Amino acid sequence: MRIDLQKNREFLRGCADVERKSQGLQLHRFTSSLLNVYRSSEHHEIRALCPSGVRILLKTDSEKLRLPVVFGRTARPFFSFSVFVDDAETAYSWDGRVLELLLDGNIHQVEIALPHLVECFVGALETVDGALAEPVPEKDHAMVFIGDSIMQGMTVSRPSLAYPDRLARLLKSEYWNLSVAGATADRRLGPLAQEYEWDRLLLGFGVNDFNTSRPMEAYLEEMRETLLPLLARKKAQLFLLGPIPWAGRTKPNALGLRLKDYCEALGNLALQFPGVRFIDGRTLLPDDPVYYVDGIHPNDEGEALLFRNLAPVFLS
Repeated sequence: MRIDLQKNREFLRGCADVERKSQGLQLHRFTSSLLNVYRSSEHHEIRALCPSGVRILLKTDSEKLRLPVVFGRTARPFFSFSVFVDDAETAYSWDGRVLELLLDGNIHQVEIALPHLVECFVGALETVDGALAEPVPEKDHAMVFIGDSIMQGMTVSRPSLAYPDRLARLLKSEYWNLSVAGATADRRLGPLAQEYEWDRLLLGFGVNDFNTSRPMEAYLEEMRETLLPLLARKKAQLFLLGPIPWAGRTKPNALGLRLKDYCEALGNLALQFPGVRFIDGRTLLPDDPVYYVDGIHPNDEGEALLFRNLAPVFLS
């Protein structure tokens, strides 16, 4: 049996739209209006079209699942999937064209997370003829992540290692990862995030604002204007994340500002909104290059430590 995921979107998670292209179905995490924010440069567009956080989820007794996938442009050359059977990550086979998963014929919940840093075009999900294939009911809670490359999951080696995925699983929550590598604070994101269903939202920018020497006043104004429409969800929880350390970086930017200045200013901004909880990114990872790929993007070990330090904030 072949399941067309454009016609059967109930099998998708973290996906806002499905576009049929010559290579296959492109599963978009962004609505069209939100994607337009990042269409102005190919650099941002590629990263926005990577299916970070997009998953395929079903209940099945099929002894075999197959998913054809064609890769497009890459943000980073990491092509690993993450596959879960009954919430336990498991091995799969991949021949460069088709992901294949062998099961025992009993009923299982299967989740396939697409590679998070490369464009993906998927074919029909294939099961054994006559097998059960049912959608899984959505969880009671949903979370949105809006940020830059670190929140997108760059450069961990597979989707399940990105801290948004880990955090959502810990909280038993659906989630949308709306983060884009290279992005800076942008007031357009607040209203557009209202197109999604969520009751928790984590917002975090600052590294790229610092690195591009954005004036502090402009940075804070964009963050403030992003927050204001989000506050309309009175029962939702809002978290504001300051930037993590840039390991070994001692040089200020062209304005004479350091990354810690942006983090501290963001913390002061959060004080203006009693319903917003600030998380100081400097408490999540040490200023130690052993935890980074390149001084700013966590490696797998750094991402695990970041998650362990972040999780208690959401559990308290």
